[in-house]
Amino acid sequence: MTDFEKELSKLTGQVQEQIAAFERQREAIATATGEGASADGMVTAVVDSRGVLRDMTINPRALRLGSESVRDSVLEAVQAAHDHLAEVLRELMPTQGAVDVTGMLKKVELPAELRGIMDQLNQRASDVGYEADRFGRMNR
Repeated sequence: MTDFEKELSKLTGQVQEQIAAFERQREAIATATGEGASADGMVTAVVDSRGVLRDMTINPRALRLGSESVRDSVLEAVQAAHDHLAEVLRELMPTQGAVDVTGMLKKVELPAELRGIMDQLNQRASDVGYEADRFGRMNR
């Protein structure tokens, strides 16, 4: 194996590892949920990764407290679920800097197959960045 082939093999492995990491991260972001409860514990709520309410449990005793109390408990639970989702998403967001695909390409003249892998890596990095921006705007 020539030095070029060794370098190319090493670079290919690194790119494939990054693609796999981006895919895992994208999947974790897409399936994230937030859970919250009202201060009185009478209502719990679950929101999905887009902040959409997916589940709610209201303790039957809460219904005896009156409509305003139930409303307040529902609002607290949903807000707590959104807050939890924001925390979960912050933990899932990339902490490392963006991958410099262009810089990697400049280091070596790549064959078409590897250039395709690099394009996939760039697309996955863009997807994760888009999701991070979208979630950041949603939780402001």
